Amino acid sequence: MDTKKGLKIVCIILAFISARAIAITPTDDATVDDFYPDNNNGDAGSTIVRCINLNPGELDTLLKFDLSSVPPTASVKSATLGLYYWHYNDTNPTGRQLNLYRITSAWSEVTVTWNSRPSFNATVIDSDTVPASYGWMTWNVASSAQAFINGTNPNYGWQIMDTAASGNSMIYFRTKDYADSGYHPYLQLDLDIIFVDENAVGANDGSNWTDAYTDLQDALSVAVSGDEIWVANGTYKPDQGSGNRSATFQLINGVKLYGGFAGGEMALDQRDWENNVTTLSGDVGTGGTISDNSQNVVYTPSAGSTTVIDGFTITAGNNTNSTGGGGMLTSGSPKISNCIFTENSTNFYGGGLFSMSSSPIIGNCEFINNSAYEGGGMYIYEGGPTVTNCTFFENEAERYGGGMATADTINMKVTKCIFSDNVAESGGGMANDGSSPAIVNCIFNDNYTTTGSGGGLRNNEESSPALVNCAFVNNSATASGGGIFNRGESHDDDSAPTLVNCSFGNNSAGMSAGGMYTDNSDEEDDPTVTNCIFWGNTAGFGTVIDQQIDGDSSVVTFSCIQDDNPDDTSIPFGGAANSNIDDDPLFRNAVAGDVRLSGDSPCIEAGNDSAVPADSTDLDEDSNTSEQTPLDLDLRFRFADGNCDDTSIVDMGAYELIWIYLGDLDNDCDVDFSDFGIFSSNWLTGR
Repeated sequence: MDTKKGLKIVCIILAFISARAIAITPTDDATVDDFYPDNNNGDAGSTIVRCINLNPGELDTLLKFDLSSVPPTASVKSATLGLYYWHYNDTNPTGRQLNLYRITSAWSEVTVTWNSRPSFNATVIDSDTVPASYGWMTWNVASSAQAFINGTNPNYGWQIMDTAASGNSMIYFRTKDYADSGYHPYLQLDLDIIFVDENAVGANDGSNWTDAYTDLQDALSVAVSGDEIWVANGTYKPDQGSGNRSATFQLINGVKLYGGFAGGEMALDQRDWENNVTTLSGDVGTGGTISDNSQNVVYTPSAGSTTVIDGFTITAGNNTNSTGGGGMLTSGSPKISNCIFTENSTNFYGGGLFSMSSSPIIGNCEFINNSAYEGGGMYIYEGGPTVTNCTFFENEAERYGGGMATADTINMKVTKCIFSDNVAESGGGMANDGSSPAIVNCIFNDNYTTTGSGGGLRNNEESSPALVNCAFVNNSATASGGGIFNRGESHDDDSAPTLVNCSFGNNSAGMSAGGMYTDNSDEEDDPTVTNCIFWGNTAGFGTVIDQQIDGDSSVVTFSCIQDDNPDDTSIPFGGAANSNIDDDPLFRNAVAGDVRLSGDSPCIEAGNDSAVPADSTDLDEDSNTSEQTPLDLDLRFRFADGNCDDTSIVDMGAYELIWIYLGDLDNDCDVDFSDFGIFSSNWLTGR
């Protein structure tokens, strides 16, 4: 058979198995010969298999492949062992069954003989029958290759035998030592990990770090659901050098995309995404000129919950025609983790990220210096995203939501996030429109508006979020509501947020209410404020009380509200009957952004335990969302005996004061067996 035809057959086999499967040639292949028991055939151009009825006269083929470059965590989707049958002696072997077995002891092609042959497991892995004409024979070795890769079994390779007790056929296969590589034995692997490294100099087939693709688009073009793509540090652009602004990195449903590798890692947890910066850049045109940058750097349509993008810096997207400069999601629920969205922009919605009709899980991400018409850092339209441990810093919106804007969302959760130094016309930190997300354990500080209201947070019509354990500090609004602004134009669309254990300090407004301002049409739909502190907030006009909370009436109980004269008997919002106080809460340093309580604060154990809501966002990660919120803004015990008076009543404000005694691990003011139990159960666990 000619060389071209042999190569064509190999290519057909590869394409049939997978568009991105990889072929490995053996490191060792040899024949062990019962008739010549001391002969070594490791350098021969053929291996031979012969039936066992002749004694002596049995011949077996041995093969071994180096799999050390495959990460032990990789999953084998398919694995095929192929040998080219090119000749026979004596009886035509057509139809004979050749069985494949796992070798169980060490051997080398340069020394192995029949007398030193390795042992093997007697369980048949797979079998193939000799074809009527010369050509390729193949065996399915997926399970045994997987065991070699993950270390379940030592990798000593495979043995091929004809175990029949009749006939006299000698079946010849080409070896790795044959002159024409088109006929060499191969191990065809389809793994769930594809490697990308812009500096790789090998075969560039994505099979390992040495042979990694140098372009991320090449990996995405062959990835299928269930695959992982590991990307080494460097800068990757979606246009592949074409300058096409419409080019984007389109994530594949069910594919996990991980950045942050140095190259060479064998396990996912070995990567360091913070130091091995892996950048997806939209700067596809003239360097430093944003007008010719990618419209969307990353695009994720209809991606399910098994779709992941993790460990990337996404930058330089500039969408002048539509939404989402850095990333765009539609109709899915992917997981976005450990990503930085920075220096992205759009003339419309979601400079860093735009999500439409999706419910992504977004965690441990940063949105820095992005800009948009609305939602400078992020814009959420419909869907029910979960946003956790994210930072929104120095983002800008021309209209609403410098850090984040939401519209018509359902069951959205924003937890343990920081909104800082963001700016918009209104809603400097965040803006909601027809959305009522749960906002839990979040900090809004130093956000501001250019001309409008809601320095920290703006709630437009039909937006009644539930805020728990949140701090609003040093936010400012040109108009009203330095901390929060609520608006509604009719009874059906009033905004009436619920605030529990929140602290407002040193916020300001040019017009009304440095703390919170409400502009609703119906007094029946008013904010509810419980276990909160409003102190030191200022506004352009109004009494001291009005500078804390103003506008339509709010229902305020168990809260500390600053008034004109803390020394008189008049206490705001129903006074003592509603368990409110007007004494200085003694923030540690609100000007510096610290609204924790000092040790002699009157707000200690002055709240209402029953008002603490259910732990809907599972702050303590114990999978119990029906218990009361167990932690404060510092993620310390919410129900603690803060002043060690043998009572455990919740404090007012976002932070719980807890006296610290050495060894008092459960914060009950005693060092006892309970603390020893906590200590011993967590010994050497890192917790």
